[in-house]
Amino acid sequence: MNVTRLYPWIATAMACLTGGCLSSSYQIGHDELTRLARLAPEERGESVRVTQQLVFASEPPESGAVVRENTVLIQNPSYQGGRFGGPRGRGLARPGAGRSGGVSPRGSVRVSPGSAPRGSVRVTPGSAPPGGVRVSPRSGGSRGGSRGGSRGGASGGGSGSGDGIAAAAIVVLAIAAAGGVGVALMATEGMRYDGWVGLNPMHAVHLFGPEGDHATLPLAWLDETHVAWAESAVIVEEEGPVARLGRAPLHRTGGTIGMSFGYNALDATRGSRAHGIAFRLELGGFPVEWFGILATMNLGGGDNGDDIFNTRFGAELQLLPLRVNRFNAGVYGQAGWHQARRRDDFGNFRERSGYYGGGALFQVELTTRSALTLRGGLVAGNGGYFPEAMLGLSIF
Repeated sequence: MNVTRLYPWIATAMACLTGGCLSSSYQIGHDELTRLARLAPEERGESVRVTQQLVFASEPPESGAVVRENTVLIQNPSYQGGRFGGPRGRGLARPGAGRSGGVSPRGSVRVSPGSAPRGSVRVTPGSAPPGGVRVSPRSGGSRGGSRGGSRGGASGGGSGSGDGIAAAAIVVLAIAAAGGVGVALMATEGMRYDGWVGLNPMHAVHLFGPEGDHATLPLAWLDETHVAWAESAVIVEEEGPVARLGRAPLHRTGGTIGMSFGYNALDATRGSRAHGIAFRLELGGFPVEWFGILATMNLGGGDNGDDIFNTRFGAELQLLPLRVNRFNAGVYGQAGWHQARRRDDFGNFRERSGYYGGGALFQVELTTRSALTLRGGLVAGNGGYFPEAMLGLSIF
């Protein structure tokens, strides 16, 4: 195994820890697209719910920058006497062609009927979606070249003549690199923006259709027919002002990962107990906002004259029904398999048993996707009761 193969993982971890895994593009959910299409064109940019994308996601082709004046002229070839409908034109206005001025995503807007303004482009017949906007195949590349870190992994085996110490060092380094990437991705998810933004109504919206086709049109031109055609929608920060208005509250529904450290009373075998520190990793999901199902791993160690090491693998249920502002409270219950190991002058001793336990759970919202988690309770196993108290970070 070549240590240099770990460098891409380490580089990815460092980039993500500094926010380098976050893209300048934002996804608009389908329900939000539907809501926006039902608003008056001049009101659509006031508050748009978006989720920031990662650099690993495909980004749309570049589009013209949006107009930046406080007063924006919205012209739509499908605008018919106060409503959208009827025969549709075959042009896409290039927002921002030859314009400059101040940045105001909430500027006043004047809507007037007519043909597409100067800068419209010609669309060839084919798979054009409703509304006469330009269509191109979905691009798998990213804006401005490759922006994501290499995802190359470490593989392969060492030479048969390699010594055991070098091989062990490589294994430790691989584990550390994988752990670093995991921590970095957790940090990235925690910093990821998920909330509301203010946009200019002429900000370009990139729509992706069912067969990977891509279409671009101003936000003010969006209607329900476009929404029915599109499978996803993206806006890009470089194409106009994007004012962050505020993050959404903590949202647990979906997958979750958590890491925590703290105190753990240890099973020292033969009915004895020791004090130590523990590391905990959990992975699972929340089917609903207040109820989670997780797989857990707990590693604890200490020294009471002998070396003590405890390992637990199990499952856990979390209930968090109480919420006051940013503070959440509930309970947890857990069960699984437990192993205690002690090493002294007479050798190694191991004892295995099942375990169960529970306690109180508290969370403080940090962002829409992250929370500080405090837990404390008791674990019963191998004929004893072992208290635990841990603090960590949960990512949703």
